[in-house]
Amino acid sequence: MTGNFVIITSFISIVALSSLIGCEKQPNTGTICKNNPELCNDLHVDSWCRYEKGDLIRKRFKLKFTESPTGKQLYQHLLNLEKYNQCIELAAGVQHILHPERTNDRLRAFGLSAQNLSQMQDSTKNSQDLYLAFYHWTRFNDLEAEKVVLDAYKADQIHDIQVLAGVASFYQKFDPNQSNVIYLKVLDLSNEDNFNPDWLLGLSNNYRKLNDLELTYLLSRANILMTKQNVSEQQMLALLGGDKTLMKFLDKQADELIDAIEGGDFATSPIKVMLERDPSS
Repeated sequence: MTGNFVIITSFISIVALSSLIGCEKQPNTGTICKNNPELCNDLHVDSWCRYEKGDLIRKRFKLKFTESPTGKQLYQHLLNLEKYNQCIELAAGVQHILHPERTNDRLRAFGLSAQNLSQMQDSTKNSQDLYLAFYHWTRFNDLEAEKVVLDAYKADQIHDIQVLAGVASFYQKFDPNQSNVIYLKVLDLSNEDNFNPDWLLGLSNNYRKLNDLELTYLLSRANILMTKQNVSEQQMLALLGGDKTLMKFLDKQADELIDAIEGGDFATSPIKVMLERDPSS
């Protein structure tokens, strides 16, 4: 790897590491950059992409003091680098009239971050680690990486909610019943902080393929309530054949589903039993 690929695994002294662990709070990004300029020199200097840059700096700082990063840590770093690269690409297209040097600085940062991202993607290709395989499968449709992930799923070795959701989405294309089984495991692991309402749409689409329009409605309604999207109530009612009494009942069930998910109680909730029913019965 070249020097521009900033993922630090250099050796540090035990004393320095002990002092880091002993700190209750990490230094802010300004202090990190001042004391560790190699973590920030390739980044832009103005206030654009503040959050993406801050997250990337903090992740680099943590990795600097990690002698052997795990696959999950590298995966998360790839995601941080992606987010920064995408943001600074947009910022680089904004021309600064009074200070054109800022535009040039963003262009430089975009070029370097794109190079860093490409190098990290190359260096993690063909990894047998679950998280890195998941990254290459979802980003590049890498079939060898796909096999690593699916083999891990079949061996019941996946317990990460994001990876499980990715596998559920994969099965959704050709086996809605199997996809449902996985999505229900995802809901078991869900809470207010880690849940993605799009997963409800995945389940809803599966039940529609299985011709269970009541559960199609229920899950769609829960998604709508969580995302606050506008919807045609006439079309929603049409899913239930115009049955307003059933609609009222399912709306209440959708509220209960949301409460169970956000409270982390779905695994033991009555609503789970409802979603586990056989669509053919």
